[in-house]
Amino acid sequence: MKVIGKTSLVIAISCFLILGFSGCSDSPEGKASRLIEESISKALSIVEIEGDYDKALKEIDKALRQGPKAKSAIDAALMVAGNLNYDLADQLQEQLISNIGSVNELTDKISVVGQELSYLQIEKNQLESLMESSDQQIDQLEKLIKGSDDNIGIEKHLQEAEEKLSVLREEQNVFIQEEQQAQDQINIIQEQADDRLRQSQMVTGDRKHQLENEYYRFVMDKKEYLVQAQAALDKVKEFESRIAIVEPLVVKLENDLAEVEQNIEAVETSAERSELKRQLSDVGVLIEEKESQLTQFVNGIKQSQEEYGKIQEEIGTRIDEAIKNFDKIKSRHNRDAAALRLADCYYSKALSDTSAMGYYKHLSVRLRAISLGIEELSMTNIGSLESQSSQAAEDYGNMSMEEYDMAIEEYDKLEKLIGGGKDELSCNVTQNYILALYGKTMLAEQLDKYDIVDETLAKADELMEKASQCDPDFPESITARLFKGETNFVPTMEVDSTTYYNQIKDQFDNRSSWKSLKGEEQKEEIKNMLTSLGKVNRSRDPEEFDRILGPVKKELEAALTKVPGELDMTGAIDPNFF
Repeated sequence: MKVIGKTSLVIAISCFLILGFSGCSDSPEGKASRLIEESISKALSIVEIEGDYDKALKEIDKALRQGPKAKSAIDAALMVAGNLNYDLADQLQEQLISNIGSVNELTDKISVVGQELSYLQIEKNQLESLMESSDQQIDQLEKLIKGSDDNIGIEKHLQEAEEKLSVLREEQNVFIQEEQQAQDQINIIQEQADDRLRQSQMVTGDRKHQLENEYYRFVMDKKEYLVQAQAALDKVKEFESRIAIVEPLVVKLENDLAEVEQNIEAVETSAERSELKRQLSDVGVLIEEKESQLTQFVNGIKQSQEEYGKIQEEIGTRIDEAIKNFDKIKSRHNRDAAALRLADCYYSKALSDTSAMGYYKHLSVRLRAISLGIEELSMTNIGSLESQSSQAAEDYGNMSMEEYDMAIEEYDKLEKLIGGGKDELSCNVTQNYILALYGKTMLAEQLDKYDIVDETLAKADELMEKASQCDPDFPESITARLFKGETNFVPTMEVDSTTYYNQIKDQFDNRSSWKSLKGEEQKEEIKNMLTSLGKVNRSRDPEEFDRILGPVKKELEAALTKVPGELDMTGAIDPNFF
C-alpha cells in the first residue's frame, strides 16, 4: 500500500535498532544479520522514497525468514515491521478525515433538502386543503343530484316523476282509445241512420215506415256509444289534469338537474381549481425530486460508510499485525521497548475505535434530529441509516472499551516491571498509561458507565505522583490538565446544528423589512437584530455558525456603517461573537 507521508519515528527507531546489531562477524549468524540489515535498510528506503509500505513490509518479511540463523537481529526486523504496520495504520487514519468530510457534507445536504421537503409538504397540505374545499363543493352538488342518506336526489325525484308521468299517459291513452273506439261506432251508426233517413224520404207506405223505424233504432243504439265516449272523454280530461300537475314538475326537475350539472362543470373547470391542480402537480414533482435527492445522499453516505468501514478494518488489521510483531520480541535488550509499543498499539486501536464510535454517533444524532424536523414525511431510508449508525456506534464503543482494558493491562504489567524510574522509557510507560486511563474515562462517560469512571480515575490518581516525580513539568502538561478538568470538552450535540442555524437564518431573512427603513428607525432595527444574533449559541458548532449566520452578521454590520449618524452598540452583541 502506497501512502504519501512517513513518520520519522519509524525511521529513527528502526535505524537505532539497525545500529544496535551492525558490525557482526562473518559467522552464519553474522551473515544472516547483515542480510537482515540490508533488507531493513532497503525497506526503510522504500518507505522514505516511494512511500510504499506493502513493498517495504515484503522486504522485512524476507528478513524475518532468516529465523534462528540471525536470532539477535530478528528482533530488529520485528520492531521495524511493527513500526511500519503501526505507522501505516496511522497514515490510514488520515484517510478517514476526507471520508468524514464527505459524510458531513452529504448530511448537510440531507438537512437542507429535508427542510425544503418539509416546506414543500406543508405547501402540499395547504393546497390539498384548498382542493378539498373545492371537492367538498362538488360533492355537495353531486349529492343534490345523486342524493344522500338524508335526502333523495334530483335524479331520483326526476325518475319517479317521469315514471309517474309515463303511467298517467299510458292510462290516459287507454281512455283516449276507448273514446276513439266509441266515437268510431257513433260515426258508423250515424252514417247508417242518415242512410235510412234519406231512403225513407224517397219512399212511401210500409217501406217508408220500416226505414223510419230502422233510423230510430240506430239513433237509440248511438246513445249507448255516446255515453261510453263521454265517460272515456271524462277520464281523458281527468288524466290531463293530473298530467298537468306532474308534467311541470318533470320540467322543473330537468331544469334543476341541468343547472346543478352546469354548476359542477363550472367548479371543475374554474380557473382557481385548474391553478390548484397545476400547483399540486408542480409541488408533487418537486417533492419527488427532493425525495430522489435524499435517496441519492443517503446512498452516498452508505457508500462512504462502507469505505470508512474498510479503512477502519484495515487500520485494525495493521495494528493487529504490529501487535504480533512486537509480541514476538523476547530478547532482554528489546523486550521492554517492544512491550511499550505493544501497549501503545492496543491504546491506538482503542483510540481509533473510539473515533469511529464518535463518527457513527455524531451521524446517528444528526440523522435523528433531521428526521424529527421532518417527521411528517416518509423517511424510512434515513431512519434505517440512523438505526444502523447508532448500532455501529454502540459496537465500536464496546470494542474500544475492551481494547482500553487490554492496553491498560499491558501498561500495568510494564508499570509494575519498570515503572517508578526517571529514565525515558519508565516515564513514557507512566505517562502513556495515564493517557490510556484518561481515554477510558472519557469513553466510559460517553457510555454512561460511571462506575468505570470512578474506578479508572482512582487508578490514575495513583500514577499522577509517579509521573510528577519522573517529570517535574508533568503537573502543567496537557495530560495532567485533562484530569484536572482544565480543558474544554464539548459533547456531541443532540440537535442538528445545520438545521438549527438555518432555521434562525430564515427568521432573519423574514425580517428583511429593515432594508426599506430610513435613518434612526433603520438603526434601531439593525441594533435589535444584531442583539438577537448575539444571543445565538455559537459554541455548539462554530464552523456551521460562521458558514450560515456569519454572512447575516456581516451584512447587518456593513449596512449599519452606511446609515447616517452613529449608533451606540454597547452590549448589542457578544464581544466574543467570532
